[in-house]
Amino acid sequence: MAIQPRDLHDLAEFLAQQNGEAALRAAISRAYYACFHAAISLARQKNIPPSNRSRHRGEHQKRIGGLEEFGVARGPQGTRFVLLAKQLWNLKTLREEADYQLDLTMTVQDRQQAMVQADRLMDLTQSLAAQS
Repeated sequence: MAIQPRDLHDLAEFLAQQNGEAALRAAISRAYYACFHAAISLARQKNIPPSNRSRHRGEHQKRIGGLEEFGVARGPQGTRFVLLAKQLWNLKTLREEADYQLDLTMTVQDRQQAMVQADRLMDLTQSLAAQS
């Protein structure tokens, strides 16, 4: 059964309402992945290739870098793609802390920040997808 980025976002929202740091961390992670997959769908729709620059080594870096490069190449018309990439980088950093830095205490504020960013990113990808 296939799922959509919105399904991951809904799961993140559910997890965000649960108690405990494990649920908080899982909510942040799912929020990022919802946005990442929404951005990949947007990139496919708009024929935006992943970055091939040497500083973008991992799959996530290549995909987000491709959106950023696309936006920069379009000049003022690409500002929202650059914004999307920058916000994804920020959420990715928070997700990496939630997933990999178990000795770091994650707070309710971290969760709230991630969920607000995710809501904005989901709206932005939807808006960009609707543009011709």
